[in-house]
Amino acid sequence: MESKLKIFKVDNNGNKIILKVDSNEYYNDSPRYYKEVIGYAVRKKYDNLIFGPTSIDNLDITKYKNLSFWKYQKSLTSRIFDENGLNPVSTTTNYFYDNVAHLQRTQSKSLLSTGDSLRIKTSYPDDLQSFTCKDSLLSQHRIAEKIMEEEYVKDQSWRKISTQKKTFKDWGNSILQPEYIESSTFNNPLEIRARFYNIDNANGNPLEFSKEDDMHTSYIWGYQKTKQVIEGKNVTYNNLNSAVNLTNPNLEQLLSQTTGIGNLTLQSQRNQWKEFNNTLRNQPLLSDAFVTTYTYKPLVGITSVTDPAGITSYYEYDSFGRLAFVRDNDYNIVKKYDYHYAEEEPGK
Repeated sequence: MESKLKIFKVDNNGNKIILKVDSNEYYNDSPRYYKEVIGYAVRKKYDNLIFGPTSIDNLDITKYKNLSFWKYQKSLTSRIFDENGLNPVSTTTNYFYDNVAHLQRTQSKSLLSTGDSLRIKTSYPDDLQSFTCKDSLLSQHRIAEKIMEEEYVKDQSWRKISTQKKTFKDWGNSILQPEYIESSTFNNPLEIRARFYNIDNANGNPLEFSKEDDMHTSYIWGYQKTKQVIEGKNVTYNNLNSAVNLTNPNLEQLLSQTTGIGNLTLQSQRNQWKEFNNTLRNQPLLSDAFVTTYTYKPLVGITSVTDPAGITSYYEYDSFGRLAFVRDNDYNIVKKYDYHYAEEEPGK
């Protein structure tokens, strides 16, 4: 567990200037959550050849205990300094875990620089009496799913300032995902702020989403449905998906590391990807849409972003998987990253 974190910069003289220090305190809550499971280790010393009264003299038996403790973060004290490493502003946040049924953080309380206090209350399935899909979520052991979050501020007394709540839906195939998200300010009634229209019922990937009464945003997933590769704004999922199939009915093959565009390091690969992007954006189904496309290097990171105007930025990584270069649409280097190690001097 992280005890302390220091963020610093090095000035022109080589001096380290502390910008931020975070200190964590942890608590072992064995009074509320401590469990023992008894076990026995048995080793046979020799075969017992005499049958009759039960005897275990030929066995070595050792009793042991498996102990379970609950240790969690109790508080975080954060000190932020100015650019010269002076005049720190300190904020302490205390964390609370009120329900041993799920062992999740239920409240946090912070003292603000204004002298007011901020409290955030989080509710999980076991904290609420009833809501849509509660039993289904619990049957899937999703006890840590955040259902509702409320913010309170205290000047003279505690006042609620905002609420956000997720309403779940069974999208088929036992895929339980939010259907819409509600929010409100102060004690006003909850109103729908965002809505999901389409979810992939094979894996739960969001396919179509919008803020309430706003344009729809749709997604196409690639790399075995692990990455969002196409984002279309102001278009339904059905139209976006149809346009992609008309452009290239085998997107996975196009994205392949071996038979497709790979990591876009070859001119032929970049030409192939540009042709796909240009053809896609010219599809009549997307005449009013804003389309952004992405490619990835599996297990490393994003390799390109093509914006709605068809302009592409490319990203390259070193052998350690760190970002090394950013290139523009013409594949010219516009940013280069170098990495150096520094050790903190004792006592600082």
